[in-house]
Amino acid sequence: MKNIVVISSSSRVQSNSALLARTFYDTAIEHGHHAQWYALKDMTIQPCRGCDVCHKKGTCIINDDMTRLLDSMLDADLIVLASPVYFYSISGSMKLMIDRTYARFMELKNKHFIFMMSSMDDKAQVERALSSFYGFTDCLENSVIDAVLIADNCGKAGTVINHPQYQQAGQLAANL
Repeated sequence: MKNIVVISSSSRVQSNSALLARTFYDTAIEHGHHAQWYALKDMTIQPCRGCDVCHKKGTCIINDDMTRLLDSMLDADLIVLASPVYFYSISGSMKLMIDRTYARFMELKNKHFIFMMSSMDDKAQVERALSSFYGFTDCLENSVIDAVLIADNCGKAGTVINHPQYQQAGQLAANL
């Protein structure tokens, strides 16, 4: 069984990216995996200060919810990053979270990732946003991208339920 961390970064209730991530999470739990759900909208995560104290002391000087999230990420076998596309990029809360992994990013090795994105535009418009996820995982030793799910043309909250990627999210979890 896998230890999974699912991180949802939408600020909307019943958002398309959160629904994708939630179906993955629920299916993983149903299949006996240990999974943790993090909705960044419900967490307090301050921005990285760029002080570099973390690389001198081994820990970030900011004491907020990121400490708990980063500990969970370090323990995980699989990390799911789910974000809506906002102005051709990932959400601000997802970028903030990624920045804060800097304190211990060298420990985030041998991790598997699944990227989930929803967009009101077509897939071609999502490529820029995906580059943020790829840039993050490229700096992590032995990171593996297991899947990328893009639910395109999903602007209105909840429309992803009728998108083929919604079913795919559940199948990914069932096939772990």
